[in-house]
Amino acid sequence: METKTFIASCVLAGILLVTALIPVSASAYTGIPDGFTFTNNLLLGPKAPDVVYLKTILINEGCLSGVTKTNYFGIKTLIAVKCFQNKYKAKISAYTGYTIKSSGFVGAGTRAQLNNILLGGNTYYVATNDPNASDSNPGTEALPWKTLTHAANYNLQPGDTVLVKAGTYNETLVPQNSGTAGNLITFMAYPGDECQGDVSVRGMQTKTNNKVKITKQINLAQVDYIRIEGFEIANTNFNEGGIYIQEYNTTLHGKGIQIVNNYIHDCRRNDVNAVANGI
Repeated sequence: METKTFIASCVLAGILLVTALIPVSASAYTGIPDGFTFTNNLLLGPKAPDVVYLKTILINEGCLSGVTKTNYFGIKTLIAVKCFQNKYKAKISAYTGYTIKSSGFVGAGTRAQLNNILLGGNTYYVATNDPNASDSNPGTEALPWKTLTHAANYNLQPGDTVLVKAGTYNETLVPQNSGTAGNLITFMAYPGDECQGDVSVRGMQTKTNNKVKITKQINLAQVDYIRIEGFEIANTNFNEGGIYIQEYNTTLHGKGIQIVNNYIHDCRRNDVNAVANGI
């Protein structure tokens, strides 16, 4: 039986911040920080830190060579981006909802494909406050899903990532599919919307800037290798905790669960409840 190991970095007056001790794999691209995603549009001319990481991927994709990896977006980089857009035109067009022109501009569709490559699987988006959001959408950044429920019920595969944008989600998150060792299925707050702002409350650590709030339980009882990251979870439903992990008899679920940088508080039951192997 595999033991699930977590550490609670703060437990105070119903506040729990949980960080998993399970190691997180580093980026396959040297020099790109683990967990980095492209969130800014990039274009010819201006300098930007993300351009260095963009060039790293373009070189790896065979679209760029013979340049220094600086933060300047020049003509060679523009041509390389056009090469990348031509290479992944079908996928980028699916993200945007229309057939793209390979212009060299790094917008939402191109960023989505760059992030897919970095994260090692498909990336989907949930944005409850987006007026264009709908569960009938393809789940791209331009056409995101509306609910966590739809994302959890979707046929996610190992290595896939669901990025959740700012908003309050009054729903239970119950993933239906498991990841695998080294290829987790990840539900995480969109970069910039994750829990931020560590402060000390009577000597204990808490969070003050939480843009993605889930008001019902995250239930991981029947899945393995799932990562939950960057959410505020405050479940006030009677007899429910914030995150629930359990092994059912001989099914041996609950392996490889990662709970990272979440602000979990004011739950009617345990903030994090793990049965059989404990926390």
